[in-house]
Amino acid sequence: MTSYRRWNILTDLTYIETFYERQSDGTLVKAAIPDAGIDFTIDYFTDGATHFKASRIDGVYKDCRQVDEYSLEVFIPLSRRRMCKGELRRELTLTIPDDNFLNQIKSICFPAKTGLFLWFGPSDNFKQTAYGEAIIATIINASYDIIDLTSSAYPATCLKIMEKLEKGITANIYIKERAELPQQSIIQVQKADGGYQLFTGIFETSEEDGTIKIYQIYYLVNRTDGVVTRKRYDRFPAVASAGDYIKKNDRLILGGYSPADLKSNS
Repeated sequence: MTSYRRWNILTDLTYIETFYERQSDGTLVKAAIPDAGIDFTIDYFTDGATHFKASRIDGVYKDCRQVDEYSLEVFIPLSRRRMCKGELRRELTLTIPDDNFLNQIKSICFPAKTGLFLWFGPSDNFKQTAYGEAIIATIINASYDIIDLTSSAYPATCLKIMEKLEKGITANIYIKERAELPQQSIIQVQKADGGYQLFTGIFETSEEDGTIKIYQIYYLVNRTDGVVTRKRYDRFPAVASAGDYIKKNDRLILGGYSPADLKSNS
């Protein structure tokens, strides 16, 4: 049976969210708050229609503040946001830049319980410090792994990712190739001789011998040292003459259309 601490439904609440990372052996260790390039919103609610949201958007905190490297202090004004009696729950939503999704944004939602039950009686007698004591585990880094090729330390990240894959642990992988480019989502992972092939949803075209060739971009990760090599896979060999596609070249690259899509839209 789940055990809750009771909180008066009309008493303002200071609540701490602490971020954790799940290790390969299943244990949790504290993890840094996501970097400023990742926006997030935390939605608190019971079974009624009233919700309260704290957020950090474009680096600006609203209704919360950073306590330390790992934790946020959230200020929930229950006296002014009248919620229904019941279990207080929350959903943390991260928005990550990703050109593969609508508006170049990918959202990841982490639902969880707070361990609190809102009611009209007095709050249980537990000490609330300046930073609160209601701490929950928010699994962040277990949900995505970023290979930052602009950093000399990236091979260590690759080796950790391959360790996960070998153990059958899901790894949602992003790769950043250059500082001026957004990070890209890896949509498919395949084993290869000596490592792994990480396929993106990005295609490039080039004119070769009078035809337009279409290549899918992937990254080959070396199993021994974690070094990454950018590669091109000939996904659509010799699809058309240059005259048929040269004017649609930009549309193909930016929109991710396949040759069939282009023909049907002609």
